[in-house]
Parts: sequence; structure tokens; C-alpha cells
Amino acid sequence: MLLILRLALLIIAVTIDGFAAALTMGGSGISVPARSSAVLSLIGTSILAVSLFLSDIFAAFIPFFYLKFVSTAVLVALGIWCIAKSRPKKDIEVLSDKNRDKIISMKEALALSVVLSADSLATGAASHHITEGVIPQTLIITFIVGFLFILLGNRLGKLFRKLLKFDFEKLCGYILILLAAVNLA
Repeated sequence: MLLILRLALLIIAVTIDGFAAALTMGGSGISVPARSSAVLSLIGTSILAVSLFLSDIFAAFIPFFYLKFVSTAVLVALGIWCIAKSRPKKDIEVLSDKNRDKIISMKEALALSVVLSADSLATGAASHHITEGVIPQTLIITFIVGFLFILLGNRLGKLFRKLLKFDFEKLCGYILILLAAVNLA
């Protein structure tokens, strides 16, 4: 049960940025087509995969106790960074829709995915013991959840344009800190 909670928190933490960005874009009238959502999710999942596989290599050389301590500290630091880095709405619009056509192209999705996935790299590297033995399943679920979060965020952003006040990027930080706490259990 604890493994499922840890995995759920990890997946939500690495996909919530995409949801927040899509929500913001939708609120600004920018559309994210399914193919662009797939690119965003695929790149994010690929970066997570690389970091998880690298963490397996580190785990072979670093004792479990130290790895768990360091990974918990990294998750807390990432959580604090996510809370502090929250980008203004206008920055997300400028980063995402370069040609100003109100549709995120696959090329724009590729560029945006790198920006959104920076925390996935560190989170994956700090999550070895959470995903041990279930990396392929974690990656598949991360891709699906990321894809659906982006589509859902974009639709909700369009639907609730005037009501969008909550900063979902900060939610990523809170989830990472919660994951670090669960990580200690």
C-alpha cells in the first residue's frame, strides 16, 4: 500500500507541471492538441526514465541508508524550489506559443517539454528505492497520466478562464515534500 502511495505521489509530482502549464495556456486561449500533449508527455517520461536508470547505477555503489537520506533531502529541496520558482502566467504563454497562433505545435511542445521536465530529472534520480522493480510500469503510467493531465488542464483552463487563481506549480512542490515525508516511512 505504501509503495502505491509513493508511486502515485511521484507520478503526480512529475506531471503536475504539465497540468499547470496546460491550464494556464487554456486560460489564455492557447490550444494543446493531442499530438503535442503526447510529445510533452513522452519527453517528460523519457527524461524521468533516464534519471531512474541512472539512479539504479548509483544504488549499486551507495549504501541504501545514505541513498534514502540523500534522496529525501533532494526531494525536500526540489519541493522548496518548485514552490519558490512558480512562473508568472505571462512567462508560460511566452515560453509555449512562440509563433502566437494560439496552438501549441509539436516543435513548441518539444521546447516546452524540456523546460517542464527539469524537475523530473532530479526527482527520478532521487527516487530509486521508490520505483525499484516497477520502473517500466511507472514510466507507462507516468506517460498516460502526463498526457491526460495536459489535455484535461488545457480544457479546464479554457472552461474556467476567469476563475483561474490557484497556482498549480506550487502544488508540485508540496507534493514533493509530502513524497519526501512518505519516503522516510
